[in-house]
Amino acid sequence: MAFGYGLGFYNTDILTYAAVFLIFFSLVFFSLSKFFGKKQKGISAIISLAISFLAVQGLSRANISFANLFYRIGLTDAILPIALGIIILILIIVITKKIKAGPLFAILGVGLIAISFTNLIYEKFLPVLIGIILIVISFFMMKKPRTRP
Repeated sequence: MAFGYGLGFYNTDILTYAAVFLIFFSLVFFSLSKFFGKKQKGISAIISLAISFLAVQGLSRANISFANLFYRIGLTDAILPIALGIIILILIIVITKKIKAGPLFAILGVGLIAISFTNLIYEKFLPVLIGIILIVISFFMMKKPRTRP
């Protein structure tokens, strides 16, 4: 099974709208954070979220078919889940470099536990077990060494 098949059960348009949302959010947040400064990141995030949501909503209402767009470019819509899987893997690597691995393991563990409560996966026990293991590992990684007087 190829990497990214886990995202293959979603509609291509939904994945594309999610990618467009993230791209809009990143660009607008970057420009607004430069405008408002580093102390007003909350305002930048809220405005970026609203603008990105409205942009994706406008694309959705315009009935733009991304499958036809991919076909015209020469790509099949089966490449999108694989590409998004690779992008998610790259984002995990970048986040690991930005923040330490301990908080990343905690986030992934909580995410796996949260996914196990949905109908996205059939087997519920294994993601909960892996999530708990990742959270325990993250606690050990984030534990600060004691300094003795």
